[in-house]
Amino acid sequence: MNDAYKAPTSGLFGKILFITLASFVGTEFLTGATPVFPSAWLSPAFLIVIVLYGSGVLLIREATVIWKKGWLTILSFGVAYAIIEEGIFAKTWFAALPITYGKWLGVNWSFGIAETIVEALFSIALPIALSRVAFSGSETERWLSNKSLATTGLTYLFVVGLGFVSSIHEYTQITLQLPLALFMITALIYIGCRIGSPLAQIPSRGALASPKMLALLYFGFTLVTFLLAPLWMTPAPPHPLPPSLAGFLAIIVLILMFSFLHKTSFSNRQLFAIVSGIASVMFLVSIFGPQNRVGAPFGVIMYLGLLAIAWRGMRH
Repeated sequence: MNDAYKAPTSGLFGKILFITLASFVGTEFLTGATPVFPSAWLSPAFLIVIVLYGSGVLLIREATVIWKKGWLTILSFGVAYAIIEEGIFAKTWFAALPITYGKWLGVNWSFGIAETIVEALFSIALPIALSRVAFSGSETERWLSNKSLATTGLTYLFVVGLGFVSSIHEYTQITLQLPLALFMITALIYIGCRIGSPLAQIPSRGALASPKMLALLYFGFTLVTFLLAPLWMTPAPPHPLPPSLAGFLAIIVLILMFSFLHKTSFSNRQLFAIVSGIASVMFLVSIFGPQNRVGAPFGVIMYLGLLAIAWRGMRH
């Protein structure tokens, strides 16, 4: 366990608000899942979803701080979070969606993998990275006391339960699909706990020490991942690759991205460049993809504002 909890010296509310907004805006507004229109903000579901993202990213952030875990654990926990959200809360992994590509045994495997990649990146990993950039030294700082951590966990479970009993989407074979979701979640949490702490990180060297090169590298990694497992799936196949091969390759690329993060130490400027490279791919999707019909480009503006806050924190 980590050292006894000590309250942050200042700005706890701002830190929690920042990481919550980074998680919500990056996943809901950038992808078009929630329209960027004031009318959508008046729905009770809007607040519920914000609490879902905020409590989820805080739990994973605190767990990795307490257990001194690294980026591969954040990825594993992030994927587990994504399956909780899309397999239990919203049930899109198993709903009767008009997508035939990658559907097998009643499971939307290809669409589910695409959703999971986006959720793991933009709901969990990038908000944690941006919070480290914005609040220097916070990567080893606990934000929640044990009591607050327990309250956050119970709040998260309550919100997930609300989604589970709602009728947003429905399981097509609940006796098979719910146990499958729970198995995947349990396995991913176990893997995340078993991954060793990054005790011997090495600094990036040569060309990979350049923030511009890191931004370009992670832009390319993310672009390949999104092309293999595109979130904008329609009833038509998104590409000629077989679903199993495309999904496998997308997962491998994602693991490679986080393996490099896990074993390498980065300055805040380098980490900011990596986040910017990943986010830039979603910016293109938001502006030029079908998501622009529901105001996703305004989500880009909001996310750029969060990047500016992180940049300002890094500079000062």
